[in-house]
Amino acid sequence: MLLCSSLLPLAALAALAEQATQDVPRICATCHGLNGVPKEPNIPNLWGQSEAYLTEQLQAFRSGKRVSDFMNPIIYQLSDEQIKRAASHFANQSAAKETPDFKRGQALYGARCADCHGADGEGKKVAERYVFPPLWGRDSYNWGAGMHGVDKAAAFIKSNMPLSRGGSLSDQQAWNVSLYINSQARPQDPRFKGDLEQTTKAFHGKYSQYGLPSPIDGHLLGSKAY
Repeated sequence: MLLCSSLLPLAALAALAEQATQDVPRICATCHGLNGVPKEPNIPNLWGQSEAYLTEQLQAFRSGKRVSDFMNPIIYQLSDEQIKRAASHFANQSAAKETPDFKRGQALYGARCADCHGADGEGKKVAERYVFPPLWGRDSYNWGAGMHGVDKAAAFIKSNMPLSRGGSLSDQQAWNVSLYINSQARPQDPRFKGDLEQTTKAFHGKYSQYGLPSPIDGHLLGSKAY
């Protein structure tokens, strides 16, 4: 938020604070974009964030628990209903219009991602150091990482990928390729204690592929984790 704040004089900031009570989502869109995807790289992305998370963060700005010279003056005067409306607006921007499609994600990965991350998601190394990280396999992020969630990965992909061309994929493309990536084998969830079903129920929600049949060979994802 620092960049957006630095570009706005105090008078403009005061005007935004006044307008915020009238049209909350549109005021947020001044910096974050109407669909939650900002144009500036150091402004937080709202696309793909859950309504509960956005509500919690907005309430924290309003109470002063989170401090921002830009956000606090705008948010402090909002009602619970206005915060709910803003959170709902941005959370709904990322909802997949269609069920994410594994095969379409596979095709898109081959066309737009494999050059950097490898045809088999293995990443690329220079002098034994990764310059492009693996997206599945033994060295990738594990089943407990935030990126294993199809929603979280879709949000990151939408905003940042392909490299230097963030925002070039459609919402549905981001969901499709995220599903493809996160339907692959990877290191075990660190919270796993030997019971796949228990771990699935305790820690994995509707956007996790953990514990579901692999679209590739049908094994339960997580049962063959590294």
